[in-house]
Amino acid sequence: MLPHAAVGAAKKQYSRRETDLHAMDNTKKSKFNIVDTFVVIILLALILGAVYFVLRESGTIYAERNEKNITYTVCISGVEEEYLSSFVAGEKMLNSATLNYIGTITKVEALAAKENGDKALPGAAEGEYVLEQKEKAGVYDVYITLTAKTRLDSRGIAYLDYERITIGSPLYIRSGNFAAESYITAFSLN
Repeated sequence: MLPHAAVGAAKKQYSRRETDLHAMDNTKKSKFNIVDTFVVIILLALILGAVYFVLRESGTIYAERNEKNITYTVCISGVEEEYLSSFVAGEKMLNSATLNYIGTITKVEALAAKENGDKALPGAAEGEYVLEQKEKAGVYDVYITLTAKTRLDSRGIAYLDYERITIGSPLYIRSGNFAAESYITAFSLN
C-alpha cells in the first residue's frame, strides 16, 4: 500500500496547490493597481488627442478662429479661345483636386498669350538685349479674380481649402468642365 499512499499524498498536495493557485488567480484578477490606472489615463489621452487632431485637420475646429475675406487673382496660361466661356462672373470655382469651394468669380480678364520670338532686340540699357515677344493666335492668359473666406494661422498666413495663399503658389481650379493648374498673382485681405 505504500505506492497507493504515495499517490494519495501526491493527490492531496496537488489539490492543495491547485486551490492555492486558484486563490492567487482570483486575488490578482480583482486587484486594480496604480499601474492599471496610468495605462487607462494614457489610453484616454491618446484617444482624445487623436479625435482632436482629426477634427482640427478636417476643419471642424480650429486652434483659433481667425477668418477674413480674401480677394485674390489667379492666372491660367495658354487657354484656348473655345474655353473662355467657362469663366463667368458669379460662378463658383472649385479646387479640381479636392472639389472643395475656393471662391466666387468676380472678374475675368483674357489677355493674348505671348511667346518669345527669334530676334533679340536692344533693351532699355546700353548693351542689354531682350527677346522679341509675339502673340499666340487663339491662345490667352486668363486672369480670374475670386473672393472667398479664408483663415489665417498664427503667423498671419492665409489658407484656403488647406492651400497656402501666397503669390506664385499653384492652385488647381475647376469651373464647369474646365480644369487646369493656375498660380496666384495677387491677393488682398479685407
